[in-house]
Amino acid sequence: MVLYISMAIIAICVLWGLLNPDGFGAATTAAMNFTTESFGWYYLLAVLAFLIFCVYRRSAGTGA
Repeated sequence: MVLYISMAIIAICVLWGLLNPDGFGAATTAAMNFTTESFGWYYLLAVLAFLIFCVYRRSAGTGA
C-alpha cells in the first residue's frame, strides 16, 4: 500500500512539473527557503549525516 501511495505522490509531482513548471519551481523554491530559514544548521547537519551514512553503507560491503 505504501508503494502505491508513494508512486501516486511522485506521479502527481512529475505531472505538476511537466504541466506547470513555473508554478512547481515557485513552490519548491518556497519550500526550500522555508526549510533553510526555519531549520538552518540542523538541516545542513542532517543532510551531511545522511550523506556520510550513505557513503559508509556503500563502502562497508555486505558485513558477512
